Amino acid sequence: MLNSKTKILCLIFLVASARAACLAGDCTDTVPTDAILFAHLDIKEQDPGQKWIFSELTRYLIARAQGEEGRPALGEINLCRFSDFCFALLPPDSQDHVQMLMAANLLSSNGSFGVTYGDQKFQLNVRNTETATKTQTQLLTYLLGIACKISSGSVPEDGIFSNPVIEKKGKFSAYSVSDSRAVMATNRQIVKAALDGKGGLASSPSCREAMSLLPKGMDMYGYAQNDRSSLSKLLSEKKNGWYTFVLMLLGPAKRIGLALDVIDKDQSSVALVLVPNNPQEIHELRVRLEQTLGLLMAQYLDPQIKSAIQYEELPGAVRINAKLTSTSSFWREAFRVKSAPRAPARGNGKTKGPQQGSVGSPPQDSVETKHAPEGATGL
Repeated sequence: MLNSKTKILCLIFLVASARAACLAGDCTDTVPTDAILFAHLDIKEQDPGQKWIFSELTRYLIARAQGEEGRPALGEINLCRFSDFCFALLPPDSQDHVQMLMAANLLSSNGSFGVTYGDQKFQLNVRNTETATKTQTQLLTYLLGIACKISSGSVPEDGIFSNPVIEKKGKFSAYSVSDSRAVMATNRQIVKAALDGKGGLASSPSCREAMSLLPKGMDMYGYAQNDRSSLSKLLSEKKNGWYTFVLMLLGPAKRIGLALDVIDKDQSSVALVLVPNNPQEIHELRVRLEQTLGLLMAQYLDPQIKSAIQYEELPGAVRINAKLTSTSSFWREAFRVKSAPRAPARGNGKTKGPQQGSVGSPPQDSVETKHAPEGATGL
């Protein structure tokens, strides 16, 4: 559902924060009430499962961005420190583009900035805490500017940078960064609403009810609402593959809660709660889940993975608890870059000037302003 560029944007938020600690409070208050689904990750500094996944995700996304696996491996990244991260899918806009939102809460920087690439380590240490935090804010502002194709410029009055050209294409095009929070979305108004505190899905009674049935202390939580069949409609546009099975899983479910805990590279725990429209449909939903989930796992899950699954009928919901082992091969395959054939060069191979995307020519849909943000530094 998400293209490679969107995954790379998630990398900016996730991988850069792999050394962050967890704080009270989260950024789900940015998710509007009409969101189709959201996922929330509590970032834990010493969690072995998170550290392993972040490492594999880093290598995958960087290799995919470079187009090959043979480059030196990107190692530890320590640029920005976040306490938590949230991603949400929102209803389509007037052009039928699905809208997206990403948000993260920032921690005060510890003054250590570094990247390891191959056998090279690049390190910057800033002793003053206030200066380090400002540096972190400027760095993240710069990174999100790249993601939204906004070169540089004076800070807008409302603090929201935006690119109206790519906004029309349904891509990430607007963002805002402060010392404590970063928000990026496919629409300026989504960012503004998030900053104005107009979210509320995570605190709604229906969401709280579903999430209360999930185990505590997991790495990631997700929630989807299908009351108006918005999720079913989104999945039905995908004609085949696992989307079809998920549609079968949904059946009469109107709300879905998910919890995931990656214990280490070989062990994961998953919990899923499905709330039907009619409490009388709980048993029917459980039977449907047992049948369809078995087909889904047989078709798409790595055969080396061992699973132990329990189904429970609760008052008003069905809950699935799964323990998965021998998962390392699955993660490695998921994060393996598939080589794509290169397109043949056009013409005689000679060029008269800078080509689109080459050094010396900005992308056609980039936005450039005249003045750099106060205190901003080039990288």
